[in-house]
Amino acid sequence: MRIVLSIIFVCLLSTITHATHLRAGYISYRQIQGSKFEITITAYTNTTSEVLFGEGVLDFGDDSEPFVVPVVSANTQTFLGEDGFLTTKSISELDREGLAVSSFSLIHDFRKEGLIVLSYTEPNRNEGIVNIDRSVNVTFSLKTTFLLNSSNTNVSAPGLLFDPILDASFGIDFFQSLSAVDSNDYKLRYELVAPLANVLESVPGYYVPEGVKLNPLSGLLTWPAIDQNNLGEYTFAVEVIQFEQTSEDSFSRIGSMIIDFQVLLVDSEGGIIVSEDSKFDENRALQIPPGTSETINFTIQANDDQVDFSIVSELAGFGTETFDYEINMNDETFDLAIFINSREDIARKNPYVVGVNVRVPSNSVEQQYVFLVYTVSIEDNLVLSLPDQSFRQLPYPNPTQGILKSADFIDQFIQIIALDGSLKSEYYLQSDQMVLNDLKPGSYILSISGMVPFIFIKE
Repeated sequence: MRIVLSIIFVCLLSTITHATHLRAGYISYRQIQGSKFEITITAYTNTTSEVLFGEGVLDFGDDSEPFVVPVVSANTQTFLGEDGFLTTKSISELDREGLAVSSFSLIHDFRKEGLIVLSYTEPNRNEGIVNIDRSVNVTFSLKTTFLLNSSNTNVSAPGLLFDPILDASFGIDFFQSLSAVDSNDYKLRYELVAPLANVLESVPGYYVPEGVKLNPLSGLLTWPAIDQNNLGEYTFAVEVIQFEQTSEDSFSRIGSMIIDFQVLLVDSEGGIIVSEDSKFDENRALQIPPGTSETINFTIQANDDQVDFSIVSELAGFGTETFDYEINMNDETFDLAIFINSREDIARKNPYVVGVNVRVPSNSVEQQYVFLVYTVSIEDNLVLSLPDQSFRQLPYPNPTQGILKSADFIDQFIQIIALDGSLKSEYYLQSDQMVLNDLKPGSYILSISGMVPFIFIKE
């Protein structure tokens, strides 16, 4: 058996006229100084289409003019400088047939503080997506939000630790980490959401296949013993939500990034079977306080003579005395032991994510097994999973003709959701009232993180 090994240190890090091409993507950002940010759109495209990424609309969410993104060649990064000139450079081609990645970046100076909603919309999604009705006629839309204020310093979007195009094998349990890292050490939570058709509406006719689940703490996506009759492309979206600690026992939502991704279900011979020791809790987490160490063992079986194997973790950047592994190969299996030595100088409130990636190149079967390493008390890190609180002051009047009031609105990120689950609007309020004049008459859900949802009627 030939096994390729690698260890990776994660650095913070309308009328349809187009052919189908867009398969996955996300919007990221990083603060340069004050209100000036670099914004990047990353898109994964189908290379069998002649249409390239671009000519969609980027909205900055600050009342400035939307920007039409120029066409970007496959496996190319394009940057629009403040001088108005475009520069390009090549991106390493993906090790996947028929798939390319492209990105576009620019600098933007935001005109306002408060909630910023970045969005990008372009025709079209790939044709034939199994869980989207008539996907060829559905627009492709991305959204990222963050709070901009004068206290922001070097803030950025979460950094992805996974490839947004994933492979699953018919009849085999599927595991994949959708986890991310945060340079600001904000607490991250993960939620499966519907892909977007535009900034306010989810894709019509979309459904999540039966059995698909996402762990909100670790970001582990599971799809047990896939027995779907329809092989092909399945589209999903994960919202990575950032929370900032505001006091010893409370957190405030300050941003989120929706990653549009795909799982390709194929009928391939053989699969990957992984067994592990039982040190993890129900959230696949373990605690390794400073001054202690742990060895985590995996046994991996793959029915092929070549296996690519890698470990993904920030911990690898602290050297082999902190993070190391060893492997013993047998005829059909290999035993992997991961060694972690915790120290005071690496302790932090957020957990470290460790991903074990196993891939069989001959049939593109791939699995990732992820676990969380806490260097401080796990109980202190799970406060976001406490039961929701009730409003101290229920929003009023209800029904309303256009204005809702509540003392609980102040300094809160608020979402208005229709009863069918579609997002209608988002607000960051610094006062005790919310103006809803543009909302159509009907019943809606008002959602504030950490509070019981409130149903109201707009007349």
